[in-house]
Amino acid sequence: MWPNLLSLDAPAIAVAWALLFARARGTFLSAATIGALALAVWLIYLGDRVLDGWRVHDSEVLRERHIFCAKHRAILLATAAVALLAAVWLACNALKVREAKAGLVICACVGIYMICVHAGGETIERILPKEILVGLIFAAGTALPIWSEGGFPRRALLSWALFGLLCALNCLAIECWENRGSLASPILDWVDRRIAWIAVALASVAEVAHFSLGTSGIIAGTIAAAAGLILVLDRLRGALPTGALRVLVDAALVVPAFLAVLSRL
Repeated sequence: MWPNLLSLDAPAIAVAWALLFARARGTFLSAATIGALALAVWLIYLGDRVLDGWRVHDSEVLRERHIFCAKHRAILLATAAVALLAAVWLACNALKVREAKAGLVICACVGIYMICVHAGGETIERILPKEILVGLIFAAGTALPIWSEGGFPRRALLSWALFGLLCALNCLAIECWENRGSLASPILDWVDRRIAWIAVALASVAEVAHFSLGTSGIIAGTIAAAAGLILVLDRLRGALPTGALRVLVDAALVVPAFLAVLSRL
């Protein structure tokens, strides 16, 4: 549970897929770019979990990661302050101007999301589950080092969109598995009964996009592999504890991406 408790799972996914997108395009990312991306994602996820802990007064509905953040809030916030300074320094001194400007756009989107979710509460979640927005924004931020350069073909946009749907499926699966029988909206209840089918559909669309539209084969294959692992975990949801599912579903995105990156070295 440590990667999840320390909010390290999301940065690992972001770094793995950013490297994969760069390899698919035939470019390499600098250490500064990777560092800034990892720090930004960690800060966002840590902040979201701290806010969740403050917003929810019933400790029984909080998860281990929220309780951990609440218990160690002081040291985590102190560490976050140092991480924020490091991220700002990298943005000002080591990143390209286009990357920094694109990062500000993503930060604005994240800020709007935070306000809507933490101020709007359950009303907004009934209209559109926040997990879908999280997946799409996360994908946009992960691919930022590539799309901020400009000049990308439409098939690259499709690859990023499919990755966004994969991230959304990851978040939706976590929400459904952690809140069995008490889902916040009819949409989540519908998704809960069809996670396996959604995973199959996503893997199929990724492969069709590759063979019919010319999207990156390594991206399509990795999306299909990750979706397949989520399908397996959904089938095993009754046999595995919730904590294990929470960690493994993130591993389902990290492991195939890192293996794909290593296969290209």
